[in-house]
Amino acid sequence: MLGKYVSAGLLERSGRGLYTGANGLIDEIFALCKRCNRIVFSHATALFLLGKSERTPFNHYATIKSGETIPQTLRQQLKCFYVKDELFDVGRIEVQTQFGNVVPCYNLERTICDFIRNRRRIDDELYLAALREYISDKSHCLSRLGKYAKCFGIENKVNAMLEVAL
Repeated sequence: MLGKYVSAGLLERSGRGLYTGANGLIDEIFALCKRCNRIVFSHATALFLLGKSERTPFNHYATIKSGETIPQTLRQQLKCFYVKDELFDVGRIEVQTQFGNVVPCYNLERTICDFIRNRRRIDDELYLAALREYISDKSHCLSRLGKYAKCFGIENKVNAMLEVAL
């Protein structure tokens, strides 16, 4: 039946098992999530989903458990980061995309820890913008940031960043 709708121009195939209205916009983040339920959006994509970045990321960032595999076609569309199983769910939340679909994402404190941990793999401008946004955000939780920093073993780096920023 879906094939008939596509042929008639009523639906467009946006991915394997994913269809949109003929002239509908595609929720790219939701589509990526539906292709693999073992990813959590992180870094620049998390900032965007949390409303802390005005620009849509050129590349979407995701975190995966170490040892997990995702399809090669999906790996080409994402910048992937790998973490130990016990750290995978630290700071994990569910947020709505701009289209209203719910996807897994990391909270702001976890995102800042990820930026600091992966400093060499992150663009300087994006890194500094993320830190500025975190410091200026009135809802930030320094105790949660400290707790996460301890989990990831980056307490010294986080403390040094906070000393400079504050």
